[in-house]
Amino acid sequence: MNKISYISLAAGVLMLNGCYEDKGHYDYTPTNGITLEVNPQNKTYYLGERYFYSPKVTYEQEGDSVNFSYWWEIMDKKEGVAAVDTACVGFDLDFYPNAEKSVGVRMCAMDLRTNVVHSSDEVTLTGQAALSQGWLILSEKSGESALSYIRPEMTDDKKRFYTEYPDLYKILYPDESLGSGPKRLRQIIHNNSTVVVVIQESGALYLNGSSYIKEMTVAQDFVGDVPVGLNVKDFFWGNGVDFLLDENGNLYSRDYLGDGRKVDLFTTPFTGVRMQLEGERLNIRDIIFTGKPTAAFFNAFNDAENRRLLWFGSGYNTSDIKRFYPIRMLDVDTLINLNDYGDWDLLYMRSGQESSWSDIPTFALFKRGDVVKALNMQVAYFVPTVNPPFSAIAMSSCDQSNFDGAKYLSEDSKFYRLRQRGYFFFSSGNTIYWYDLSTKKAYKFDEVEGGDVIVDLETNSSETELGVVTANGIFATFTIKNEHLFDPTHLIYQKEGFGRIVDLEFKWSNWNKYNIPKADE
Repeated sequence: MNKISYISLAAGVLMLNGCYEDKGHYDYTPTNGITLEVNPQNKTYYLGERYFYSPKVTYEQEGDSVNFSYWWEIMDKKEGVAAVDTACVGFDLDFYPNAEKSVGVRMCAMDLRTNVVHSSDEVTLTGQAALSQGWLILSEKSGESALSYIRPEMTDDKKRFYTEYPDLYKILYPDESLGSGPKRLRQIIHNNSTVVVVIQESGALYLNGSSYIKEMTVAQDFVGDVPVGLNVKDFFWGNGVDFLLDENGNLYSRDYLGDGRKVDLFTTPFTGVRMQLEGERLNIRDIIFTGKPTAAFFNAFNDAENRRLLWFGSGYNTSDIKRFYPIRMLDVDTLINLNDYGDWDLLYMRSGQESSWSDIPTFALFKRGDVVKALNMQVAYFVPTVNPPFSAIAMSSCDQSNFDGAKYLSEDSKFYRLRQRGYFFFSSGNTIYWYDLSTKKAYKFDEVEGGDVIVDLETNSSETELGVVTANGIFATFTIKNEHLFDPTHLIYQKEGFGRIVDLEFKWSNWNKYNIPKADE
């Protein structure tokens, strides 16, 4: 396991053993005696962790390596200064970075017989916080909440590997307890950072998304009196509004006056006033993810006691739309009515990647007895121009059918709809299945060997890998690229020993990473 060292982010770019110096001018005339190869030319380093890279060097004459001296230069030239600086001396690039920025470097080799210096192509190194983006695992160990982190990385030849930080919080803060009774992980995604929300019986709290230090408890995030007996069940970060759901079905909100991504963290509190609809108490069972906060503009709630789904305008920065709305259904009697779903039970609902904010692909599963219906619908969001009952939410199309995966479902099934592609993954026991929304067919995908019951399914940023955790402490990833869906096996990585796992979350480093994920990141 890598040792985490929090090095000051003070001035300076790259340093190693004090060999940061001005190299002055050399004759960089190329010759045919040596070739310096660096590939690829864009690499990532992590603050506080040693970065090592060994280039490929070929010599015209065998055994000629002893006739050269080597160093790596920083190409970050200062204004009005012609000289370059040395990152490190030696054949290999070897340093501890101390700044989160991009910088260009190149390898240099000087022929000691002629003083001719050969140089490689420039390599762009991009630094990021060591713990900023990757898999977070919430579990229980020895009666306490435990937080672990798995960072996905790529070798230069595009092979996946992982850097493990089991019991991350205990390693960082050995004298502190994270809490007890872990339940769920959520996050607040800001322009330049994130906040990890740890939901647990001992009290939900916010952790800094880079250092994981405790910022404050969720109870401290209320203005005035904290609701009596507050026991947080879920948290949803929006753009104009955040929502907090407690175990009693009470919903609380905080309203941003501007773009929530730009408002300083921990400056806008929850009001402590339970949300109602026209004076009627809501009993919310689930907060439903219905798109990116700044694109979908609305998110949905399962008001289970009143057997209906409600939408709330959370993305707009105007009070005119920040209210609850029913959905305008299609005039088709055979469709399950989302405004009054009666004796049906909602198993799952989530939206996919929107082509526009007025055309959101949304998938839902409803169950009644042994019958399971799949609703593959398009939901349109728009600004209402007249007073209610005119709704800002409308079902523009819906394909309702018997769910082909019903035969695989169990009481412990978990679900995950991909955001960028038309596939839906679900589990039963330690087995994973997938469903094609276009063909309406379900298939067995894979199993978690040694796992008992899968407790959560998530994907990485580019949705090329499915992350899976089991209650008995196993974390595994599987490839879900289109070309591999029908492969007999899909396992990429598996690790055990995380205690009793309760939740998995792919953590983002900032808004841009979330909004525009890169392939194979």
